Amino acid sequence: MSWPYTQNFNSLTTGDLNGQDSWSANVAWDVQNSVVQEGANALSCVAGESNQNANRTITSTTSGNVVFYMRATHSGGTHNGATFRARDSSLTGRFDVRFTQNSSNLELVGTTTVTLVSGYSVDTWYKVEVEYDCSGNTARARINDGSWSSSVTLTGSGDITDLFLQTNDAGSPAGTYYFDNIYDATPPSSGFFQLF
Repeated sequence: MSWPYTQNFNSLTTGDLNGQDSWSANVAWDVQNSVVQEGANALSCVAGESNQNANRTITSTTSGNVVFYMRATHSGGTHNGATFRARDSSLTGRFDVRFTQNSSNLELVGTTTVTLVSGYSVDTWYKVEVEYDCSGNTARARINDGSWSSSVTLTGSGDITDLFLQTNDAGSPAGTYYFDNIYDATPPSSGFFQLF
């Protein structure tokens, strides 16, 4: 198996994400071309006083590696936070990667939480790779091709069938959050080649 969904947003029209490429999204989610990790476009969401959500059904996947890029304009005690969440068929998150609300951490979340970056830098793209196994109920992650984190136990059950992006609510909204360049990074199946 592998991660089934690839999107760099370059072929989408700038403006509201909702309705493009089968995404259902609050009006705060936009395809824009001012801040991009690569190519022409990326997603952005200006945080608000309520959660701002975007989701899309994807082909069912049991295990694999997914890469995506995240960026935030705020950090620390006054920002909303943003989440990349892989969900099961009941729309329960299997794993999250998030800029944690009112914190300066970038984290991988399952039944426990692992800090991937303590004190992340604002206005900086982070390459996130998550290796997940729904059968084994585990996930681990790494940032910018660095070392793998320890594993977390997945929440929910079953295969991943939905991709969900969210900025969190806050009494004093702060922050714009960006996502770009989602793709499969599952290594080829192991095996060997023998000459006779």
